[in-house]
Amino acid sequence: MNGFLSKMETPLINITELNERYSEALAELNEQLILDEGHRNAMDIQALTARMRRWLQHDYRCYRIIRSSLPIAYALYRDDGDCFYLRQLFTARAYRNQGLASQLLEYLQLRVFLNKPVRLEVLVDNKRAVDFYHSHRFKVYSHTMVKG
Repeated sequence: MNGFLSKMETPLINITELNERYSEALAELNEQLILDEGHRNAMDIQALTARMRRWLQHDYRCYRIIRSSLPIAYALYRDDGDCFYLRQLFTARAYRNQGLASQLLEYLQLRVFLNKPVRLEVLVDNKRAVDFYHSHRFKVYSHTMVKG
């Protein structure tokens, strides 16, 4: 564990599981994610909120990091039976390069992602994300091809 638990227990970092009541706050972070990764998703904040609410009411679970009562990072995933699907992992711009996404990912691996592989998708041009996941020992498994 190499000191991981002591980091998680400090008063500055608090990881909590969220439900659909937090859909609007998560949608705002999701909007930043869409812009930052260069995704083609054109949904407005109302549509993102409704989608997040639907996901959290049904198949998805979400954990977030709070610092000084502000949500600064989150992970959204579902259990697909044979694996966990990590749909989104995001850190707010002002809090990047502090190891928060790594701490959140490690937290999930130690407490949630047990005994099954974790699958995720990364846009090919999102080099920061590709490098991040490679640094956490994720390997490329397949390529999705799109035309048009």
